[in-house]
Amino acid sequence: MKLQIRVVGPRVHEVGYRLHLLDLAIQYDIDRFSVNRVIENGKQVVIVRVEGSNDQLQDYLEDAENNIPTGAEVVDIEHEPFQEYVGPTIAAAWALISKDT
Repeated sequence: MKLQIRVVGPRVHEVGYRLHLLDLAIQYDIDRFSVNRVIENGKQVVIVRVEGSNDQLQDYLEDAENNIPTGAEVVDIEHEPFQEYVGPTIAAAWALISKDT
């Protein structure tokens, strides 16, 4: 199963949201994960794509909806099935870590 999750708000960038979502992917042993941030219609958006079992993704989504990083301001969290390729979690982790160092 694959999901695309969109976190929308006035402040979801520069608050550790991508690392938070990566930590959740690792916690739920999700092997396929990608995350990006964009601006849409003047709002900050974090887009995460995950692939895993139904149980993994249900737990991941519940945690992502109920636990947001300190300092984040979220107005909506949307999710929908996703059909395209999702890269390995380790590649997303490496990309995030190398940008922060």
